[in-house]
Amino acid sequence: MALALGKSAITSGVLMTVGDILCQGITTRSSPNAKLDLTRTARFAAAGFLLHGPIFHAGFRVADKRVAALALTPRLGLALKVSILQFATFPVYLAAFFPAMGMMEGRGWSSSSKRSIELFPKAYTAGLCFWPFVNIVNFAYFRPSQRMVVANVAGIFFNTALSFIILTHQISRKKQNKETEVRGEMDVQDEREEKLRFEVVPQGRVLIGYGAARNIESWSCRMKNENL
Repeated sequence: MALALGKSAITSGVLMTVGDILCQGITTRSSPNAKLDLTRTARFAAAGFLLHGPIFHAGFRVADKRVAALALTPRLGLALKVSILQFATFPVYLAAFFPAMGMMEGRGWSSSSKRSIELFPKAYTAGLCFWPFVNIVNFAYFRPSQRMVVANVAGIFFNTALSFIILTHQISRKKQNKETEVRGEMDVQDEREEKLRFEVVPQGRVLIGYGAARNIESWSCRMKNENL
């Protein structure tokens, strides 16, 4: 069992590395000077080795053993196995994956958790459109010893999509932060201009606009002229 678990972990680590490299190649192909982000690739490799491999290894074992013990019809057994992977194993993996990636990026737990909540629905929806079909073929046509390899090969494509989801989220966040910073600078500038439009009247310590001050001065001059 330990040997099979180690094999699953190593295979997942290697193939998640490949998936991230493919994603970076696709997203940066329009930038000739772009370089491979090896730190990011290392994070995906670690996630594959420590999370994807062990979690899905356990998921496949549970699905095979529990369903076999129930002695169901082949079709019903197949449906139950696919459901175990999709509605139990996959959510557990995503719930661990996003916080772990955030922590490896140097984010705090609060920031990592917040990003996980934002990304989980997108990733799960993408997986719902992909993994059930892969797992139907996997359970129907491959032996238990081969299923983790099949899942990892198919995972190259999904991990590429997962890497793309994270990348687009980072780009979107940077854009939002930049817009927020620009709006903050504009607000500060508006406050400065607003202060410059006012002056303090020494006698009453009342803030009045320059326009109002000129009108009062003009009215006072007219009154003096009339008295003369």
